[in-house]
Amino acid sequence: MESATWAFSIFGSLFTIFGAAALFLAAVGLYGVMAFSVSRRTQEMGVRMALGAGSRDVIGLVLAKGMKQLGIGAVIGLALGAAMAQPMSVIFFDVEPSDPTVYAAIIVTLGLAGFLACLIPARRATRIELVDALRPD
Repeated sequence: MESATWAFSIFGSLFTIFGAAALFLAAVGLYGVMAFSVSRRTQEMGVRMALGAGSRDVIGLVLAKGMKQLGIGAVIGLALGAAMAQPMSVIFFDVEPSDPTVYAAIIVTLGLAGFLACLIPARRATRIELVDALRPD
């Protein structure tokens, strides 16, 4: 039995490794894109703070927008993942194609990366001097 199913074991291990690497790269890419997007809005945050907005208000605004984008992406990604899970079930061996644990791990990982990608640059932008934030590039 083992000699007949060795290919499934090898390909299963390869899919697991490549899937974990893809999830890591997606999290790093998400962080990079979100951090770049927030850093480009430094001048806007400076204007808001000059007009009286507090640091918490600015951070909340950035987090709300980032989490909205992340939520839309998560819904689309989950729908595509669920749609592709059924055709891929042909090559799965003793694995549930719609395993909720896998989907939850993906959502938690990318959600945490997106949250940190918004929070860290927003906090950094609220700590710079207003004169520097308002200075044109």
